[in-house]
Amino acid sequence: MPHFLQPGTCMRNLAILFTFGCLLFFSFQRLRAQSQYEAQFGNPQTNCLAGTFCVTLQLRAAPGQPDFAIGAHTLFFSYNHNIINNPVYTSIHFNNTDSCALGGFMAPYFAPSYSYDPGTGEFNLTTNMLLPNQGCPLLTTDWIDVGTVCFQITGTGQTTQLQYNTTLTLINLNDNTPQHIQGSLNPLDIALDCSAFTDTDEDGLTDAEESTLGTNPNLPDTDFDGLADGQEVTQLLTDPLNPDTDADGLTDGDEANTYSTNPLLPDTDSDGLTDFDEIDYYFTNPLLPDTDADGLTDYAELLQHFTDPLLPDSDTDGLTDGEEVNTTATNPNDSDTDMDLLSDGEEVNTYNSNPLSPDTDADGLTDGNEVQLFSTNPLLPDTDADGLNDGDELNLYDTNPLNPDTDADTLNDGLEIALGTNALSADTDEDHVPDGAEVPAGVALDTDSDGTIDALDADDDNDSILTVNEDHNNNGLPPDDNTDGDPLPDYLDNDDDGDGILTIDEDANQNGILIDDDTDNDGTPDYLDPDTNSNNTPMPHNWPATLGIFPNPAANILYVQLPVAIQSYPITVELQNASGQKAGNITVASGQNTADIAINNLPAGVYLIRLWADNKLYGVAKFVKK
Repeated sequence: MPHFLQPGTCMRNLAILFTFGCLLFFSFQRLRAQSQYEAQFGNPQTNCLAGTFCVTLQLRAAPGQPDFAIGAHTLFFSYNHNIINNPVYTSIHFNNTDSCALGGFMAPYFAPSYSYDPGTGEFNLTTNMLLPNQGCPLLTTDWIDVGTVCFQITGTGQTTQLQYNTTLTLINLNDNTPQHIQGSLNPLDIALDCSAFTDTDEDGLTDAEESTLGTNPNLPDTDFDGLADGQEVTQLLTDPLNPDTDADGLTDGDEANTYSTNPLLPDTDSDGLTDFDEIDYYFTNPLLPDTDADGLTDYAELLQHFTDPLLPDSDTDGLTDGEEVNTTATNPNDSDTDMDLLSDGEEVNTYNSNPLSPDTDADGLTDGNEVQLFSTNPLLPDTDADGLNDGDELNLYDTNPLNPDTDADTLNDGLEIALGTNALSADTDEDHVPDGAEVPAGVALDTDSDGTIDALDADDDNDSILTVNEDHNNNGLPPDDNTDGDPLPDYLDNDDDGDGILTIDEDANQNGILIDDDTDNDGTPDYLDPDTNSNNTPMPHNWPATLGIFPNPAANILYVQLPVAIQSYPITVELQNASGQKAGNITVASGQNTADIAINNLPAGVYLIRLWADNKLYGVAKFVKK
């Protein structure tokens, strides 16, 4: 039954609006008069595709009646619940949002409420009044839309049987007192013909469509593939008469519902393998062309390279199969393609060596041996930069490929091999002079110019005294023995005592043994005694004279200082090599204080300068030509 608000209740709720009520009292007096209304169901709309039927509830003033306002009201009607049901109401007028009162300031009604009984097909719409005497819009003789009711179409072959209930349909005056006079309440009884949209098996296709397609209108899944015929036709575009549209061995239902593959494509991921083969045989992912994301398609792995499509690195060498095939050209099924005892991954990612070459630096050692056994650099043929490749050091010379100077003689191993010295011995010629001293700064000296470098020469100055024996203080170090105190130690000095007579010539008894010649019987052999008093050896003028020479060693120009005492005499500077052979001479004009001697064309070695003044030997000095 409808519920109506009493005037006292309305006024209590609207105490705040008394001022507005007083102002508008006279203008709304005529609207309170009782009048007659009519109702109908207008604008019937049938949407078979959506399965809905909608009508508009409409009111008007009966013909010949003046315009009037209404208060609280109930519209009660019945419908054929066997064909339409589950109504939904949408309000148009006479609601809480229709701000037509007080100059458009407020709505005169509360929000309408509705209910229905799906078992009996009864619908009740009730709207209560908020502002008495303010009802709007006015009912005129033109139909006004109260709201729309939309039903679900639940059946067919019957009529709607929409009918207002004359007893329960009530409309108050706008002062909210009962009630306006009920006029015609027009029913709506129409047939709903949705036979063209009948879907007997509820598969999403009408029976008519199924007849056209050849599917069974009584079976929702004609081909028993797990998909409704309508889903196949309207959504997936598969064949509702063929359980495996793409003939890949999987039903359309399995593809759509289980594997998410494309039932229209036998190879969803275009990797060259059918979806069925991937799922049933290879266990690869039919949605991914490269299941293991290694850069090779599943097809390429299985049928071209024979790698495992489920493992990104089939040979577990640290490189993906794709890297091996596409980038490094290594064998994805062999962890050590070049068999050098380093995995391909180690070569590429750790050592930067060539995984296709067992000896990346071509030094005669495999990369694996260099890394694991010798600790040499597999990228450098000569790890210690000594001029010998690592393989030669280990296989030929037994030198240390990690030490450029294996014998610690200050000469790198490569230079020693080039010179012919022993890279494993610091003193190749065993003369007690280290090879490094005999090859200073990498320059191989040949003091006596005999064609054999000092480091290989047992008698460096060719004075017939072995270098090892020119150790007069017997301390095992020939370099610290210098009898005449000149810049050259005895083992490099072909005139050990500086007397102007070559050591080799101080063999008075001509027996080839210098140590037994002691002309003055002072206990010092002649070759170490500058004062022999031998009648057959001329004594130089004012002997010994001190000669100043610089630089020493020299490379291009040697300067000889000329003492003032001899500058007025004719002066000759004579050069001799270590063997006593004349290497040149220059004449110096009187009055000069230095003699400039060009030596750039002389071979490296030790030389003797003999200075003659007034045809007398004045002094002797030695220098080293670099």
